[in-house]
Amino acid sequence: MKKNVIGMLAVVSMSALTLSACGGGDSEKKASSGSGNELTAVVVKHSLTKKNKDMEWLTKLEKDLDVKIKWEEVSADWDQKKSPMLASGDVPDLIIGHNIVADTEFAKFPGLFADFNDYMDKLPNVQKMFEEKPQTEAISTQLDGKILGLPKYQRFWPISASRQYINQEWLDNVGMEAPTTWDELYAVLLAFKEQDANGNGDANDEIPMDWSPVGTGGFGYFQPMQLLASTGIVPSGGGNQGYFAEDGVVKSFFTDERYKETVEFLNKCWKAGLINSKAFSQDYSAYQSTGRGDGDDAKVGFTWGWEASDRFGTKIADQYTSLAPLAQKAGMTPTWSYEWDLNYAPNCVVMSANTKNKDKALEFINALYDPEIGLQELFGSIGPNIEKDGDKYTILPPADENVDPGTWKWTST
Repeated sequence: MKKNVIGMLAVVSMSALTLSACGGGDSEKKASSGSGNELTAVVVKHSLTKKNKDMEWLTKLEKDLDVKIKWEEVSADWDQKKSPMLASGDVPDLIIGHNIVADTEFAKFPGLFADFNDYMDKLPNVQKMFEEKPQTEAISTQLDGKILGLPKYQRFWPISASRQYINQEWLDNVGMEAPTTWDELYAVLLAFKEQDANGNGDANDEIPMDWSPVGTGGFGYFQPMQLLASTGIVPSGGGNQGYFAEDGVVKSFFTDERYKETVEFLNKCWKAGLINSKAFSQDYSAYQSTGRGDGDDAKVGFTWGWEASDRFGTKIADQYTSLAPLAQKAGMTPTWSYEWDLNYAPNCVVMSANTKNKDKALEFINALYDPEIGLQELFGSIGPNIEKDGDKYTILPPADENVDPGTWKWTST
């Protein structure tokens, strides 16, 4: 539960691990600020993450820098809010989050955001990050050499982004082995549905398969396109917009017969009632809540997640095991990789080209990349979340023993 952290490089991780906007959120529109020490900013974050005003590290930082930031905290429908904002050209001074403005949008709306190359002398922490981790500069640089979005780099994070899990207790209860193929998975899911797999006397409360909500921008982590790997396609970042590389050629799986076969298998499962009926409509918090069951009773048999205690909570996580890659058919060898380095992400901070208070905005941005601030962006504030002793930092366990460390982190900061 405790990790000693010394000399951490800066991170920008104010948005949730997931990668999906979910829940409620403010929607008031912000324009670039005027004069003095005021800035406007949008941050896209998880719906369960506490308000910015309650984050000790952030309120202290604003006070130390003598900056007043008018925050808009968005926890839902960012894509729908972002499009009209960019089209109008009326953007806040800062937008912060995980790949918050995509490279394609930089190309579509030229001149809307500042080129950080022009201000590197005011961003020494960013310069140091670029020097020590040149990957961060590479993923930030556009084809024309501009740097319109600054990245994040976060140490101490697993590189495994999306694992598939199966409830081992359910397997034992229905007398079956862990599946190795799609046909075996189908048979297991059918048994989960029909045989009161969780053993609570109710044969109708099991959800054989579940996945995270699919957004409008493409597929993502913890979603069924992971099954493409069973066919020999290795999806990048959960699938995204369909691009993958095979034998040195970039392809789209949407035009590939193997994608059709994957959808056909999922359709077979759907028709048999093996998939959560809310899989296409639930938000991320509902997905997480369902996965954590009801007390000691698990609700989900087969699903995808990042880490067991994060996906299932502390009470039932030990019921689950990480399932080996499935083959589409017996005799096939899946081409699979769980690896997707979550320690890096592009476009986590952008600045309006029309920001009047550029010096103050740049001072704040540079502070976000300070090692000690970065540590608090990732794990929570010094005090409740982190213990500091000189140059040694200890990440504290959750204050509530019923909360897993992942939830403790992303609800705190």
